[in-house]
Amino acid sequence: MQNYTNVFEEYYSKTPFKKILWNQLSDREIFDFLGNLNVPKSFKIVSLGCGTGQKEIYAGKNGYKNLTGIDISISAIQTARSLSEKAKINAKFYAGDITSITDSIVLKDIKEPDLLLDWMSFHTIAKKYRKKYIETVNAIDPRWFLIRTFSKKDSDYTKTKKDKLPNIGAEKIYRHFFNFEDLSKLFGNFYPVLRFDTGEYVNPKKFIDNKAAAKITILFLNKKRVF
Repeated sequence: MQNYTNVFEEYYSKTPFKKILWNQLSDREIFDFLGNLNVPKSFKIVSLGCGTGQKEIYAGKNGYKNLTGIDISISAIQTARSLSEKAKINAKFYAGDITSITDSIVLKDIKEPDLLLDWMSFHTIAKKYRKKYIETVNAIDPRWFLIRTFSKKDSDYTKTKKDKLPNIGAEKIYRHFFNFEDLSKLFGNFYPVLRFDTGEYVNPKKFIDNKAAAKITILFLNKKRVF
C-alpha cells in the first residue's frame, strides 16, 4: 500500500494545518455522537485513520482516558503527538498502515478495545485492500465497532453512479460509497446493531466550497464478544 503512504504523507506534510480538509470539520462531532450513545468514558477506544488527532484530543479534554490513534502519515502522527502533549492529553498515537496492522507490534497495544472507531477513513480504502482492512479489524477484535463513511445517497454518487471519485480538495485521495447492506456484508463477523440515517456535516458553511456530503454510520457488535 506504498502509494497510499506517499499520497497521505505528501498531503499532511505540505498542507497547512488549518487547510487540511477534514480539520475544517467540527472536532467535537464524533465524541458528541459517542456521548449521545452513552459510551462510557472509561472505554478503551482505538481510532483508525486518526489524522492529526483532533478527535482524540477533544475527547481527552472531555474526560475520555484511554485513547489511541493510528494513521498512515508520519507527519500527521507527529502533529497529533505534539498537539496532545501541549493539551496535556494522555493519548497514544502510532504511525501505521491500517491494512497491515496484523503484521505490526502495534497490535499488541491496541488489541481488544471496547470500541474501535473509523470515522471517515474507510472510504479511502481501494477494493483490492478491503480484505486486508477487514482482517485488521478482526485481529484487533473490538467489542464494538463504529464506522462512518460516505453514503450512496451522496449527491456525487447519485449523479455519477461511480463508486470511486476524487476527494473534495485533496487530489488522489478517493471516496468510495456504501450503503447499509454493503457494510453489513463486508463486516460479517459483527452484528449490525444500530443503523443511523445519512446526514450532512455539522456546519457545511465551514467545509470546502460549502459542500455537504451524505454519510452512513453503523454501530456493530462483535459476534465473538457478545455480553
